[in-house]
Formats: sequence, structure tokens, C-alpha cells
Amino acid sequence: MEEKYRNAFSEVYCIIENMHPNIRKRININFIKFLEENKNNDYIPDPAKINLQSTENLMKETKIVLAILYDKNLKDN
Repeated sequence: MEEKYRNAFSEVYCIIENMHPNIRKRININFIKFLEENKNNDYIPDPAKINLQSTENLMKETKIVLAILYDKNLKDN
């Protein structure tokens, strides 16, 4: 798997870890496990970049994964 995707998984995992528990529990545990198993453990996301109030500093790949996460797990049906 390309490093840019593994880095994106690291950023998304960091975002999930910092979510409010009521939101985090809505995310499929298998998705979280997938991120945990496939993230780049050598890439430590910059906490200043991990700010959902302004996503301009996130990697393009991170934004795509977050969009999928939102669509499959978090949006109100």
C-alpha cells in the first residue's frame, strides 16, 4: 500500500481517537481496526493539522477517507 494512504489512515485514526465518545461509538469497529492495522506507525500526525474546523491542512487522501467515514457511519439517515 502506498505510503500516502497509510499516512492518511494515521491522520484519520488520530481524528477518531480525539472525537467525542458519543460520536466515536457510531463508527464501525471493523473500520477502526482496519485503520489501526494499516496506518503508518512511523508517521505522527501534526496535532495542529488535525483540526476539523479547518480541513485545509489535511492531506487530500485524509479528506477522502473522512468523507467515506461520514457517509457510511456518521451522517443522519
